Amino acid sequence: MKELILDCHTSGVRLFNQTGDTCFTVTNDKALPTRQQWSIYDTSHRRIGTIKKIRNHFGLYHLPKFLVHVEGYQDVWVQKEMSELKSVFSMTGEAVAIEGWLSDTFKLLKGELPIADITKSKHTYKITVVEEKHLNLVVCLMVCLSLVLS
Repeated sequence: MKELILDCHTSGVRLFNQTGDTCFTVTNDKALPTRQQWSIYDTSHRRIGTIKKIRNHFGLYHLPKFLVHVEGYQDVWVQKEMSELKSVFSMTGEAVAIEGWLSDTFKLLKGELPIADITKSKHTYKITVVEEKHLNLVVCLMVCLSLVLS
């Protein structure tokens, strides 16, 4: 198991380990005027994934759509939707799901198996990666979720 802390204050998104060493960096890349894009890099400066935000406006509602691309996995779409005048989020692609969505503790699942346990505290997430072979997927999805919820 590997433990990470994702800090998403206004100065940007940081991922570091228990000792405070930065494990992953997130950069805001230039994209089309209607899009935003972020790249996630590991400690050896190798890009492990990208997140693209596509803006959708439906009347009064702002319904963003995020595309998460991680090398070796199918793309994952995270989309904000309106259901009974409430905001809900859906995830499609790569058979990933969230158990306990928007609570203080939740799990990331791949198929039926948990790959990470997450505990939220204000602007930080404590991530315990259960399946380390899915570390890059967990990191990219958590960066995307922090962007969705900010």
